[in-house]
Amino acid sequence: DEANNRRFYTSTGVDVWTRNEASLLKTTYQHSTGVASGTNLRMETATDLATETPRLYYCDGNELVYSGDFGETWAATIPTPTGAALVGIASDGANIYAASADEVQKVGGVTCGTDINTDYWTFTGTDIDGVWIANGYRLVSVGPRLTQLVTGSAESTDYDITLASFDQVDTWKSVIGTPAGIYAAGTKGNTSRIFYIGINSSESGGAGLVDPIIVAELPREETINVLTYYGGLLCIGTSKGIRLGMITGNGYVTYGPRFDIKDHDGGLVGTECFES
Repeated sequence: DEANNRRFYTSTGVDVWTRNEASLLKTTYQHSTGVASGTNLRMETATDLATETPRLYYCDGNELVYSGDFGETWAATIPTPTGAALVGIASDGANIYAASADEVQKVGGVTCGTDINTDYWTFTGTDIDGVWIANGYRLVSVGPRLTQLVTGSAESTDYDITLASFDQVDTWKSVIGTPAGIYAAGTKGNTSRIFYIGINSSESGGAGLVDPIIVAELPREETINVLTYYGGLLCIGTSKGIRLGMITGNGYVTYGPRFDIKDHDGGLVGTECFES
């Protein structure tokens, strides 16, 4: 009864959250049925509306690999949905969007659509480096440029949220949707910033999305890898650990102290991904 949470320091593999006892955490193991050879491993989930089948998908080189039994077995691959190595993957719940350097391909179930600007969008002479679904909007990044994909319309600067000349970031690292609006994290040099993108219901100015504003900036030398939203909190995964942020008026973010994520030698390794 006299336990004080503030006295806990650190542990590895130990459950310290059950009152009046300490025990080992459950072990993990690697499935031998899903062996990936690529270095671009990213995973998403979607439910095939035609068959009501939930599926896991992951990128492996040029292919999407999928499972219909929650990863017990990896049944098959969808070959080269974009014709080149995949650089990003996103889900709207029913469809997967896989991006290569110059194309974004929509995948429904286990097949790729063939209608240009509805099932796939091409980018000429660019290097796509990210694709996200946020509050129902399909967003793609090309360096500092952040643009929207609109059904029935070709890729165009008319749908840009930030232009290629946007000088606040060099690259966009993570874009998420929240009940308050869209948040995007970008990095310039050794500094990361979080931007708030409001939604304009009149559908003017970038097809419903307004210009981003800076709502938080991290200390220098700590850069953002990933964002997620959970239980009213903006969770910020950085090169050194995790920070939790409160969303205040006009979308501004006030974040707290950092929870360091270290390796066994005590070096800061940070956070690469979240599953909220």
